[in-house]
Amino acid sequence: MPLFESSALLQLVYAYQIYGNDTAWAGNYTSVLTEYATYLQYNGLIPASQLISVDAIQATANQTGLAVQSAIGLKAAGALLKNSAFTNSAEFIVNEVYNQGLGLDGSSPSTSTHFTYNYGLDSTWGTLFPAYPDVLLNLTTFPTAAYTMEGNFLLSQNQPAGLPFFGPYSYTVPLTAGCDWTITDWTFWTSAAIDNEELQGAVVNATHAFLTNGMNTEPFGTKYVVEQPGTIGQWIGNRARSTVGANFALILLEQGTWGKLY
Repeated sequence: MPLFESSALLQLVYAYQIYGNDTAWAGNYTSVLTEYATYLQYNGLIPASQLISVDAIQATANQTGLAVQSAIGLKAAGALLKNSAFTNSAEFIVNEVYNQGLGLDGSSPSTSTHFTYNYGLDSTWGTLFPAYPDVLLNLTTFPTAAYTMEGNFLLSQNQPAGLPFFGPYSYTVPLTAGCDWTITDWTFWTSAAIDNEELQGAVVNATHAFLTNGMNTEPFGTKYVVEQPGTIGQWIGNRARSTVGANFALILLEQGTWGKLY
Protein backbone atom coordinates (compact mmCIF):
# COMPACT_ATOMS: atom_id res chain seq x y z
CA MET A 1 0.00 0.00 0.00
CA PRO A 2 2.78 2.48 -0.86
CA LEU A 3 0.60 5.43 -1.87
CA PHE A 4 -1.95 4.97 0.89
CA GLU A 5 0.61 4.57 3.67
CA SER A 6 2.98 7.30 2.44
CA SER A 7 0.13 9.76 2.48
CA ALA A 8 -1.16 8.48 5.82
CA LEU A 9 2.24 9.03 7.44
CA LEU A 10 2.37 12.65 6.29
CA GLN A 11 -1.17 13.23 7.53
CA LEU A 12 -0.36 11.72 10.93
CA VAL A 13 2.75 13.84 11.39
CA TYR A 14 0.79 16.95 10.46
CA ALA A 15 -1.99 15.95 12.85
CA TYR A 16 0.57 15.58 15.64
CA GLN A 17 1.96 19.03 14.84
CA ILE A 18 -1.52 20.57 15.07
CA TYR A 19 -2.98 18.72 18.03
CA GLY A 20 0.29 18.36 19.89
CA ASN A 21 1.05 22.03 19.38
CA ASP A 22 4.58 21.00 18.48
CA THR A 23 6.08 22.57 15.37
CA ALA A 24 9.65 21.51 16.16
CA TRP A 25 9.52 17.70 16.22
CA ALA A 26 8.83 17.20 12.49
CA GLY A 27 11.90 19.30 11.71
CA ASN A 28 14.07 16.39 12.84
CA TYR A 29 12.73 14.35 9.94
CA THR A 30 12.49 16.90 7.14
CA SER A 31 14.61 14.80 4.80
CA VAL A 32 12.63 11.57 5.09
CA LEU A 33 9.26 13.36 5.08
CA THR A 34 10.33 15.13 1.89
CA GLU A 35 11.08 11.75 0.33
CA TYR A 36 7.59 10.49 1.15
CA ALA A 37 6.02 13.62 -0.34
CA THR A 38 8.20 13.44 -3.44
CA TYR A 39 7.06 9.85 -3.97
CA LEU A 40 3.46 11.06 -3.93
CA GLN A 41 4.32 13.83 -6.38
CA TYR A 42 5.59 11.35 -8.96
CA ASN A 43 3.09 8.55 -8.40
CA GLY A 44 -0.12 9.96 -6.90
CA LEU A 45 -2.01 11.06 -10.00
CA ILE A 46 -1.77 7.76 -11.90
CA PRO A 47 -1.70 5.06 -9.20
CA ALA A 48 -0.02 1.79 -10.15
CA SER A 49 -1.77 -1.47 -9.28
CA GLN A 50 -1.86 -1.70 -5.47
CA LEU A 51 -4.21 -1.93 -2.50
CA ILE A 52 -6.12 0.84 -0.80
CA SER A 53 -6.15 -0.35 2.82
CA VAL A 54 -8.49 -3.35 2.34
CA ASP A 55 -6.57 -6.53 1.49
CA ALA A 56 -9.76 -8.49 0.74
CA ILE A 57 -10.09 -6.58 -2.54
CA GLN A 58 -7.67 -7.27 -5.37
CA ALA A 59 -5.11 -4.64 -6.26
CA THR A 60 -5.98 -2.50 -9.28
CA ALA A 61 -4.41 0.44 -11.07
CA ASN A 62 -5.90 3.91 -11.48
CA GLN A 63 -7.86 3.92 -8.23
CA THR A 64 -9.49 7.29 -7.69
CA GLY A 65 -9.35 6.89 -3.92
CA LEU A 66 -5.58 6.54 -4.02
CA ALA A 67 -5.26 9.75 -6.02
CA VAL A 68 -7.53 11.50 -3.50
CA GLN A 69 -5.43 10.11 -0.66
CA SER A 70 -2.23 11.25 -2.38
CA ALA A 71 -3.50 14.78 -2.95
CA ILE A 72 -4.48 15.13 0.70
CA GLY A 73 -1.09 13.78 1.79
CA LEU A 74 0.67 16.30 -0.44
CA LYS A 75 -1.44 19.14 0.93
CA ALA A 76 -0.46 18.04 4.44
CA ALA A 77 3.20 17.88 3.38
CA GLY A 78 3.02 21.39 1.95
CA ALA A 79 1.76 22.75 5.26
CA LEU A 80 4.03 20.55 7.37
CA LEU A 81 7.25 21.28 5.48
CA LYS A 82 6.29 24.78 4.31
CA ASN A 83 6.96 23.63 0.77
CA SER A 84 4.74 25.21 -1.87
CA ALA A 85 5.84 22.65 -4.48
CA PHE A 86 3.95 19.94 -2.60
CA THR A 87 0.90 22.18 -2.24
CA ASN A 88 0.99 22.89 -5.97
CA SER A 89 1.22 19.16 -6.72
CA ALA A 90 -1.84 18.53 -4.56
CA GLU A 91 -3.75 21.21 -6.44
CA PHE A 92 -2.66 19.69 -9.76
CA ILE A 93 -4.06 16.28 -8.76
CA VAL A 94 -7.31 17.87 -7.61
CA ASN A 95 -7.63 19.73 -10.89
CA GLU A 96 -7.15 16.56 -12.93
CA VAL A 97 -9.20 14.19 -10.76
CA TYR A 98 -12.07 16.54 -9.92
CA ASN A 99 -12.16 19.66 -12.10
CA GLN A 100 -11.19 17.84 -15.30
CA GLY A 101 -13.25 14.76 -14.42
CA LEU A 102 -10.53 12.10 -14.47
CA GLY A 103 -11.90 10.51 -11.31
CA LEU A 104 -15.56 11.32 -11.91
CA ASP A 105 -18.32 9.56 -13.82
CA GLY A 106 -18.66 12.60 -16.08
CA SER A 107 -16.29 14.95 -17.88
CA SER A 108 -16.65 17.68 -15.25
CA PRO A 109 -18.22 18.24 -11.82
CA SER A 110 -21.31 19.76 -13.42
CA THR A 111 -21.94 16.61 -15.48
CA SER A 112 -21.05 14.10 -12.75
CA THR A 113 -22.80 12.39 -9.87
CA HIS A 114 -19.88 10.72 -8.05
CA PHE A 115 -16.21 9.79 -7.82
CA THR A 116 -15.43 6.50 -9.56
CA TYR A 117 -13.56 3.60 -7.99
CA ASN A 118 -11.23 3.40 -11.01
CA TYR A 119 -10.57 5.98 -13.71
CA GLY A 120 -12.68 5.42 -16.80
CA LEU A 121 -15.08 2.96 -15.19
CA ASP A 122 -17.99 5.32 -14.78
CA SER A 123 -20.40 2.92 -13.10
CA THR A 124 -17.94 2.11 -10.30
CA TRP A 125 -17.89 3.92 -6.97
CA GLY A 126 -16.41 3.54 -3.50
CA THR A 127 -16.73 4.91 -0.01
CA LEU A 128 -14.52 7.98 -0.11
CA PHE A 129 -12.96 7.39 3.31
CA PRO A 130 -9.59 9.00 2.42
CA ALA A 131 -11.44 12.35 2.48
CA TYR A 132 -11.84 12.45 6.26
CA PRO A 133 -8.35 13.77 7.14
CA ASP A 134 -8.90 16.55 4.60
CA VAL A 135 -11.83 17.77 6.70
CA LEU A 136 -10.39 16.92 10.12
CA LEU A 137 -7.12 18.78 9.47
CA ASN A 138 -8.79 21.70 7.66
CA LEU A 139 -6.62 21.13 4.59
CA THR A 140 -9.40 22.03 2.10
CA THR A 141 -7.69 19.94 -0.56
CA PHE A 142 -10.98 19.27 -2.35
CA PRO A 143 -13.85 21.78 -2.44
CA THR A 144 -16.89 21.22 -0.25
CA ALA A 145 -18.99 20.77 -3.38
CA ALA A 146 -17.04 17.59 -4.20
CA TYR A 147 -17.96 16.00 -0.89
CA THR A 148 -21.57 17.20 -1.11
CA MET A 149 -21.89 15.55 -4.50
CA GLU A 150 -20.38 12.34 -3.18
CA GLY A 151 -22.59 12.32 -0.10
CA ASN A 152 -25.76 12.59 -2.16
CA PHE A 153 -24.64 9.73 -4.38
CA LEU A 154 -23.60 7.45 -1.53
CA LEU A 155 -26.93 8.03 0.15
CA SER A 156 -28.59 6.74 -3.01
CA GLN A 157 -26.43 3.59 -2.86
CA ASN A 158 -27.05 2.92 0.81
CA GLN A 159 -28.79 -0.37 1.63
CA PRO A 160 -31.13 -0.91 4.61
CA ALA A 161 -28.41 -2.97 6.31
CA GLY A 162 -25.56 -0.57 5.56
CA LEU A 163 -23.47 1.19 2.92
CA PRO A 164 -21.49 -1.25 0.73
CA PHE A 165 -17.75 -0.59 0.64
CA PHE A 166 -17.68 -0.25 -3.13
CA GLY A 167 -19.86 -1.07 -6.10
CA PRO A 168 -21.72 -1.98 -8.14
CA TYR A 169 -21.78 -5.51 -6.75
CA SER A 170 -21.80 -8.47 -9.12
CA TYR A 171 -23.10 -11.82 -7.87
CA THR A 172 -21.32 -13.59 -10.74
CA VAL A 173 -17.94 -11.85 -10.57
CA PRO A 174 -17.41 -10.82 -6.92
CA LEU A 175 -14.60 -8.47 -5.87
CA THR A 176 -13.99 -7.20 -9.39
CA ALA A 177 -16.63 -4.50 -9.61
CA GLY A 178 -18.04 -4.29 -6.12
CA CYS A 179 -18.74 -6.11 -2.87
CA ASP A 180 -21.80 -7.12 -0.88
CA TRP A 181 -20.32 -6.13 2.47
CA THR A 182 -19.43 -3.01 4.41
CA ILE A 183 -16.61 -2.02 6.74
CA THR A 184 -17.96 0.21 9.47
CA ASP A 185 -14.71 2.01 10.29
CA TRP A 186 -14.36 3.27 6.73
CA THR A 187 -18.03 4.14 6.37
CA PHE A 188 -17.67 6.14 9.59
CA TRP A 189 -14.75 8.03 8.07
CA THR A 190 -16.67 8.61 4.87
CA SER A 191 -19.76 9.99 6.57
CA ALA A 192 -17.65 12.09 8.94
CA ALA A 193 -16.02 13.75 5.92
CA ILE A 194 -19.35 14.49 4.29
CA ASP A 195 -21.71 16.95 5.95
CA ASN A 196 -24.87 14.95 5.26
CA GLU A 197 -26.82 14.18 8.40
CA GLU A 198 -29.03 11.64 6.65
CA LEU A 199 -25.99 9.63 5.53
CA GLN A 200 -24.38 9.91 8.97
CA GLY A 201 -27.57 8.73 10.64
CA ALA A 202 -27.86 5.81 8.23
CA VAL A 203 -24.31 4.67 9.01
CA VAL A 204 -24.76 4.90 12.78
CA ASN A 205 -28.15 3.22 12.81
CA ALA A 206 -27.11 0.41 10.45
CA THR A 207 -24.06 -0.30 12.60
CA HIS A 208 -26.19 -0.37 15.73
CA ALA A 209 -28.61 -2.77 14.04
CA PHE A 210 -25.74 -5.05 13.03
CA LEU A 211 -24.26 -5.11 16.53
CA THR A 212 -27.62 -5.95 18.11
CA ASN A 213 -29.15 -8.33 15.55
CA GLY A 214 -28.32 -11.47 17.58
CA MET A 215 -26.66 -13.20 14.62
CA ASN A 216 -23.06 -12.79 15.72
CA THR A 217 -20.95 -13.33 18.82
CA GLU A 218 -17.77 -11.47 17.83
CA PRO A 219 -17.02 -8.29 19.82
CA PHE A 220 -17.51 -5.27 17.52
CA GLY A 221 -16.67 -6.96 14.26
CA THR A 222 -16.61 -4.21 11.67
CA LYS A 223 -17.06 -6.16 8.42
CA TYR A 224 -20.48 -7.65 7.64
CA VAL A 225 -22.81 -8.52 4.76
CA VAL A 226 -25.28 -5.87 3.61
CA GLU A 227 -26.57 -7.20 0.26
CA GLN A 228 -26.26 -11.00 -0.17
CA PRO A 229 -29.74 -12.52 0.38
CA GLY A 230 -29.90 -14.91 3.31
CA THR A 231 -26.75 -13.60 4.99
CA ILE A 232 -27.51 -9.92 5.51
CA GLY A 233 -26.21 -8.81 8.90
CA GLN A 234 -23.72 -11.68 9.14
CA TRP A 235 -20.24 -10.88 10.45
CA ILE A 236 -17.40 -11.82 8.07
CA GLY A 237 -14.26 -10.17 9.42
CA ASN A 238 -12.42 -8.06 12.00
CA ARG A 239 -12.89 -8.21 15.77
CA ALA A 240 -12.80 -5.87 18.76
CA ARG A 241 -12.64 -2.55 16.93
CA SER A 242 -14.81 -0.65 19.35
CA THR A 243 -12.48 2.36 19.18
CA VAL A 244 -13.95 3.01 15.74
CA GLY A 245 -17.33 3.68 17.28
CA ALA A 246 -15.83 5.82 20.01
CA ASN A 247 -13.92 7.91 17.47
CA PHE A 248 -17.02 8.47 15.39
CA ALA A 249 -18.99 9.52 18.45
CA LEU A 250 -16.31 12.13 19.20
CA ILE A 251 -16.49 13.36 15.60
CA LEU A 252 -20.24 13.81 15.81
CA LEU A 253 -20.01 15.52 19.19
CA GLU A 254 -17.45 17.93 17.76
CA GLN A 255 -19.75 18.70 14.83
CA GLY A 256 -22.77 19.10 17.10
CA THR A 257 -24.56 16.37 15.17
CA TRP A 258 -24.87 13.75 17.92
CA GLY A 259 -28.42 13.46 19.16
CA LYS A 260 -29.93 14.43 15.81
CA LEU A 261 -29.46 11.00 14.31
CA TYR A 262 -32.02 8.95 16.22
